[in-house]
Amino acid sequence: MRINYRTCHQIRTQSDRLLGPTVTDVDGNSEDRNDTVSVFNGPPPTILTLKSEAEEINAVGTWMTERAMSGVTSHEFGVFVRSEKQMDRARAAVKASGMPFKVLDEHVETISGHVSISTMHLAKGLEFRAVVVMACDDEIVPLQDRIQNVGDDADLQEVYETERHLLYVACTRARDHLLVTSVALLQELGVEVVTRLHQHRTADFRRGRRLGADDHLVAWPKPQRPDWLDQETYDRLPDTLTVREMKFAVRERGFRTQSIVVVTTLRDATTITREDLADLFRQRWHAELDLRNLKSTMSLGVLRCKTPEMVRTELWMGLLAYNLVRHSLLQAAHAAECSPRQLSFCAALQFLANTWLLAAVSCDDARPLIKLRMTHLTSHRVGHRPNRIEPLAIKRRPTPHDWLTKPRATARAELLAVTSTTTSGSAIRVRNVPDTLSSRG
Repeated sequence: MRINYRTCHQIRTQSDRLLGPTVTDVDGNSEDRNDTVSVFNGPPPTILTLKSEAEEINAVGTWMTERAMSGVTSHEFGVFVRSEKQMDRARAAVKASGMPFKVLDEHVETISGHVSISTMHLAKGLEFRAVVVMACDDEIVPLQDRIQNVGDDADLQEVYETERHLLYVACTRARDHLLVTSVALLQELGVEVVTRLHQHRTADFRRGRRLGADDHLVAWPKPQRPDWLDQETYDRLPDTLTVREMKFAVRERGFRTQSIVVVTTLRDATTITREDLADLFRQRWHAELDLRNLKSTMSLGVLRCKTPEMVRTELWMGLLAYNLVRHSLLQAAHAAECSPRQLSFCAALQFLANTWLLAAVSCDDARPLIKLRMTHLTSHRVGHRPNRIEPLAIKRRPTPHDWLTKPRATARAELLAVTSTTTSGSAIRVRNVPDTLSSRG
C-alpha cells in the first residue's frame, strides 16, 4: 500500500482517473496505483466550463477570493496553464482576486505573500493548498499544435499520454482545494438552438439543399467580428454554419403574425420533422410565464436590498426557492403521470410554504407531509387553453407621480424644508392681515 501525504483523497481520486490504474514512465517502469491511499479528506475538486474567457476570469477571481476568506494565504495559491499563450488569462484572473502574484521561470522560486503562476511543465515538485488549472479548452489540452504534427497512431497515443500526465501533475499540486476551468462555445458543448429568423436576414428557399416545401439547409458565412467579441473566440468559430430554415403559415384567428421563418441547428429532417420543430418553437412562451412567476408570483421584480452583495444574495435565494418549487412540481407530476406544465406554480408555492412551516413547528416525522404534498400539488391543474389570444395592452393605468431619483432620506429632508418654508410664509401673511379682518376671526 502506498500512502499519499500531499493530496486529499477527493482530489487524488479524481486526478487518478486521468492516468488509469497502471502508470508507465519513459523508462518502461510500471506502477500500480490501485493501492494508493490519502491520509486526509477535503472538499471535492470544482470543474467549471464557462462560455467565455471573461466569465472564466471572473469565476477564478471569485473562487480565489472565497478561499482567501477561509484562511488560504496568497503564497498558498498556485495557478497553472498549458503554455505561455494562456498566461494572460491567468494574470487577469489573479488580478481579479486582488492578490499580488509572480510568474515563475525555470528557477521555480516562489515568493511569500504572492500567488505563483506557471505553466504545467514547471509544476512538478511544487505544492500549494489551493490550485487553479485554467484554460483547459478543447484545443489547448491536449495541445492542438502537437496533434497536428503527429505522423502515426503510436506517436498520437504518446502525445495523449504526455498531455494527460501534464494535467495530472498540475492537479495534484493541490493539497486541499482544486479548481479546473475551461471555455467552450455553446456549439462545442452540444447545445442546439431553435429560434426565429432575425429581421435583418432573409430566407431564400430557392437556394441551399431542399428538404421539402419551404424547408431547406443553407450555409451561413461567418460575419465580421463585432466589437464585443474577442479575437481568440472569433477565431474558434467555424467559417460557415449550416442551419435549417423553415417557413410556417400561421392560420390561427387573432394572431398578429401571418407567417414565420424558424431557423435551427437540428438539421436531420428524418428524425426531427417540421411539425416537431413547430411545436417546440411554440413552447418558447413558457419562458415568459416562468419570468412572470419569478417577478410577480415570487415578488422578485423589485429587489429590496441596498448593497450589491445583498442584492446578489437576495436574487440567488429567490432562484434557489424557485428551483425547489419546480423540483417538487416535477416529483408530483411524475407520480401523477402528467406534465409539470399542467400544475399550478402559484398553488405549489403557497402549499409548500405552509407545509414547511408546519413541519418546522410540530412534526417529527415528515413522511405524512411529503405524501400530502404529492397529492395536493396535483389537485391544482392549469387550464388547457391552446391558441389563447390576448390584446397587447396594459389594463392598469400608471400613477402620475415623479420617479424617485435620489436617496429617500435626501428627498424627505427636501420635502420637510419646503414644508417649513411654506408654513413660515403663511404665518407672516396672517400677521399682516388688516385689523378689521383679523378681528372677525
